[in-house]
Amino acid sequence: MAGSDGHRTRSAAQIVTETVSWALLVGALALGVACVLLPMALGAVPLTILSGSMAPGMPPGSLAIVRPVDATQARIGDVLTYQPQPDDPTLVTHRVVAVSRNAHGDVSLTVQGDANRAPDEQPVRPDQVQGSVVYAVPYVGRVANRLNVGGGGDRARWAGYALIGVGALRILLGLCAHLRPARTRCSYSRRTTIAPSPTADATRFTEPLRTSPTANTPALAVSGEGAHS
Repeated sequence: MAGSDGHRTRSAAQIVTETVSWALLVGALALGVACVLLPMALGAVPLTILSGSMAPGMPPGSLAIVRPVDATQARIGDVLTYQPQPDDPTLVTHRVVAVSRNAHGDVSLTVQGDANRAPDEQPVRPDQVQGSVVYAVPYVGRVANRLNVGGGGDRARWAGYALIGVGALRILLGLCAHLRPARTRCSYSRRTTIAPSPTADATRFTEPLRTSPTANTPALAVSGEGAHS
């Protein structure tokens, strides 16, 4: 009983460990896809949110995936990334709260951070808009910033490729490991099909036939112990 309980405990611990490992692996793979492959497919660029003006939806350190858009078609609720000053590379990511047009049809956008109490002081012109936020991944931008120090964007991109490659390889190896025992068990069961005992057959055909009705001959019993490993 003690050995059986220990086996059950080990099996339960192994199941929990494998489940957690697979969950972490799938999460890492999904993260690599969301931060590297999907932005490439969308023609978007990842940008890190530095302030808390868009919290709680996009807290500081979030990685915002920004895709170029026609800002003249912006609607209330869109989250836009714009450049306040043409000679300053600093970008601001805020939500559109109002859209207006003048007599000439020129579009003017009023934007505001979700955590701010008032809109930005100056309205935003369409030519200032760099793109619209498609989605954001919380806190991942901090890691991307560290990887980009001294290496531009290539270091973070190659880190994402490596993450995806390792995750895909690990999933493939895991599937092979789970499928291999099943094939082995099937092959083993086919090879170990119980066959008639040759000793019993030989005894049956070589032993004289006893026809005496008073003979108290025990019945021939075939043991199954030889069929178990």
